Amino acid sequence: EPGATFQCSVSNVTDAPEPCTSPYTRVPELTPDGSWTFKVWQTDEAGNEQVAAPASFTFTLDSLPPALPTFATLPPLVTNDTTPTFAFTGEPGATFECSLLGGFAACASPLTVGAIEGTHTFTVRAVDAAGNRGPEAMRSITIDTTLPTVPSLVSPPATIGNDATPTFAFAGEPSATFQCSLTTGADNFTGCTSPFTATLLVAGDYVFKVRQIDQATNVGPVVSRPYSL
Repeated sequence: EPGATFQCSVSNVTDAPEPCTSPYTRVPELTPDGSWTFKVWQTDEAGNEQVAAPASFTFTLDSLPPALPTFATLPPLVTNDTTPTFAFTGEPGATFECSLLGGFAACASPLTVGAIEGTHTFTVRAVDAAGNRGPEAMRSITIDTTLPTVPSLVSPPATIGNDATPTFAFAGEPSATFQCSLTTGADNFTGCTSPFTATLLVAGDYVFKVRQIDQATNVGPVVSRPYSL
């Protein structure tokens, strides 16, 4: 009402009104967290106090940050996927903010992101209904789309021999694995290690082939060596 004065209270138990003006800021800060009710009364210029119930507004104070998000699914630590997907969960009712290449933005789970070659850190944090931001969960990944090099053959057997169990030794990139094939026809690659010893059951013209697979599962080019038994 024009010319009226006001009394306000913010309470979680009993009312304790005090003279106030609009806008009203409660001092000191509210504590503890929980349900609080703001009330306001007015008194007109003639001193008539409000008879009706005060205007009121009940709200919940929540000053605690949400918990650390939990990763549900993650891409491998080293991958050749330039669009990795991250899935995560958090506090019921919370929203999320994510960052991969710098700067947080609103996100939802599962999140598929585009990333370039190199090592990156994916970060996610929860934001609760009160706007509190929680701690950050992080996962570093390395994106590698470069094919491994051609393996090198080390002291291979002669191309023609009478040894039905020829041995082939080879070397490649650190941490890479290998696949070998030794056939007279179509390739038959299977996992192998160096040195690789084959058992040949019949005479014929064979071709030994080996290739390497890096940590990102990139399959490299083949090196071959003929062998006739």
